[in-house]
Amino acid sequence: MNQGVKKILFFVVIVLGAISALAGRANAQVDTGSVSGVVRDSSDAAVPNATITVTNVATAAVRTATTNNVGEYTVQGLTGPRF
Repeated sequence: MNQGVKKILFFVVIVLGAISALAGRANAQVDTGSVSGVVRDSSDAAVPNATITVTNVATAAVRTATTNNVGEYTVQGLTGPRF
């Protein structure tokens, strides 16, 4: 194989590798958000099994979540500008 063909093949492999690496990073736009955090008591201890309530102020839609064993929670699928 001559040097010109080797250079072209090398270039093609590099470009395809870059495209493959970047393709996984492409994210679709979504129109929902989430809220997450940690619930702690006054002694800074985690509060497991606490109920978190998030209310959309425009529609009064309510979403809830329960904290895990280390007090963490995430409420996903929130729509609208203000909760």
